[in-house]
Amino acid sequence: MTFRLRGSLASLTTFQRGLNGLGKGLVAATPKIAKRAQSLLAQAHSAKRDPYGKKWRARKKSYPWPLMNKSGALLGGIIAKSVRRSINIQIAIGYGIFHQFGTSQMVARMLIPSKGRGLPPRWVGDFAKIVKLELASRLK
Repeated sequence: MTFRLRGSLASLTTFQRGLNGLGKGLVAATPKIAKRAQSLLAQAHSAKRDPYGKKWRARKKSYPWPLMNKSGALLGGIIAKSVRRSINIQIAIGYGIFHQFGTSQMVARMLIPSKGRGLPPRWVGDFAKIVKLELASRLK
């Protein structure tokens, strides 16, 4: 990476201070990333899709309430929060694990990204934008 600096030594000193603050910028970005993750989880849920965009399988029987949304508790129990320098995404509703992985009687309908597959590409792009904006604001 190449930087071109014009002006006095003061501008170099200001730039150096900005570089020193980049670590703080990453920490400052984590709550924004968590908020975006929560939004992406809600969007996927309302679209009846997993975080990777795959449509959830239909029920075997018909019910009068929307798929995966009888009371709203399941969506409310999917939590994305920032914890120090990381983002923690979890299903805080006990029965959510059965939906995530399925059972012998129920197909899996993924609610949160799987560790094995990593983050969905859209999430990576959105998170990268947040980090870039945060870091750019630190270098001004």
